[in-house]
Amino acid sequence: SHAPLNETSSELDECSIAPISTSEIARADQTSVQSKPLLCMHFRLLCSLVLVVSVMSASVATPDAPPALRSDPAVKTGPVRCIFSDLDGTLCHFEKETVKNGVTTIPNAADSTAIVRNREGEERKCRLLPTSTMGAGTVSDRTVELIGKLRKSGVKFVIITGARSTTMIERMPLLPFVDAVACETGTKIWYPPESASDPPVQSEWVLDKEWARPFEQVTGPLDTELPAVQRQGTLWELYREMKAELFDPDARGYTGCFRVRCKTPEAVERISATVKDVAKLDELGIGHAMNLGMYDFFPKVAGKGNTVRYLKEKWGFTDDECVALFDDDNDIPMARECATGYLPSITSESVRSKIEHEKGWNVAKAAGTGVFATEEILEKLLLQVTAEAAVVSAA
Repeated sequence: SHAPLNETSSELDECSIAPISTSEIARADQTSVQSKPLLCMHFRLLCSLVLVVSVMSASVATPDAPPALRSDPAVKTGPVRCIFSDLDGTLCHFEKETVKNGVTTIPNAADSTAIVRNREGEERKCRLLPTSTMGAGTVSDRTVELIGKLRKSGVKFVIITGARSTTMIERMPLLPFVDAVACETGTKIWYPPESASDPPVQSEWVLDKEWARPFEQVTGPLDTELPAVQRQGTLWELYREMKAELFDPDARGYTGCFRVRCKTPEAVERISATVKDVAKLDELGIGHAMNLGMYDFFPKVAGKGNTVRYLKEKWGFTDDECVALFDDDNDIPMARECATGYLPSITSESVRSKIEHEKGWNVAKAAGTGVFATEEILEKLLLQVTAEAAVVSAA
């Protein structure tokens, strides 16, 4: 983990240039004939002022950011080689979440585009992504461009989402071209064809069957077309049990995960009893996570954190070479697999409460403004990657 830029209280103590005193300045004014000492003294004064200004500017909180949060991403020491990103609330944003921060969306459903405008009047042209839970979301063209530039610089980019497979199939043509897409909370991992230079159609993406093999007894075959009530596997045993208890579990478009909505306090209490039965879930090999205010159930050996760990090992990356972009509870295991994390928004209070304790986590200055915050983070990462490449070239 790395200290944020505003934690610079030790810089003056460690500096070998001592601040000049007012008595020294007075003596200097009275002895102008001693030009060499005076020149040195003024140089020391200038250096002291520069140091003070630097410390003050680094430590002043950004007015728009919550004062308890770090609003200026820390500088990473290791080279960035892979970025793991959540989708909804991170790359893709929704007006019902951003309008409270003065960001409005003007959709044009006819051509699946939208214009997003912030308080300052800045506008971004965006793509409208379909979703079955929160309505249409927006991904800015600038976001797509920045991800493309990062990949051209040699950085792998992976999208990891809790979205159902059917939603992802609809979104594929509109998403940035990336190195892998993991959906259903990481249960399924897809790769584009190696020869592809443009985003391929969904039928050309390759499912990672090696990743899915260890939890097949939990989910059954991931390419099944059977309805959920007829599927084999412990996940679907739990599904049928919860359906019988009138939980109304949602398996539409899923084959390796299902979701339970908690619409009433009674439903929350009942589902809490289920997730607290750790021994039963462990025996079934099932994990769970909160996502968009709902519970997702999936194979325990899957999940976002395990998906990131698998891909790091597959591609030979260390934690220090990996960055996470995220916003919600179900992203926390993913973020903890990476040395550095960036949040363009904060969806839950539990994430907010952890930020000050997670030294590698950083909140965007424009947090809560949707695509503007995402672009801020991606631009910082691109600058860092470009600087790292320049150092390597000069070596």
